[in-house]
Amino acid sequence: MKKAILIVDDETNNIELLSTFLTMTGYSALSAANGKEAIETASKLKPDLIIMDIHLPGIDGLTATELLKKNPDTGHIPIVVVSGYGLPEDKKMASEAGCDEYLTKPFDLAQLRKKISGFFPE
Repeated sequence: MKKAILIVDDETNNIELLSTFLTMTGYSALSAANGKEAIETASKLKPDLIIMDIHLPGIDGLTATELLKKNPDTGHIPIVVVSGYGLPEDKKMASEAGCDEYLTKPFDLAQLRKKISGFFPE
């Protein structure tokens, strides 16, 4: 069974690129355009992993991460932050929110594949 990955980003182009990449590498791609939608989708569909942007309209990615990690139904889902913010304090805030991994945009798709596969050992 394919692992489902939820992509949370407010940029349609980013969602399309990541969806295509994930599908081509054997995953099933889900998407959400903001933090509220991410929480609802994760709670309903229980993806195997979440790729979360930080800068989102409404509920930002860090707040969404905190809420997902506090919920017993979604707290176990690994969250990989993908963000244009790359300062050490940004990474620290993401870690404190409950993010499991952090990638700074722009990133190499091979890096992302490596991060994702680390959560699904064969």
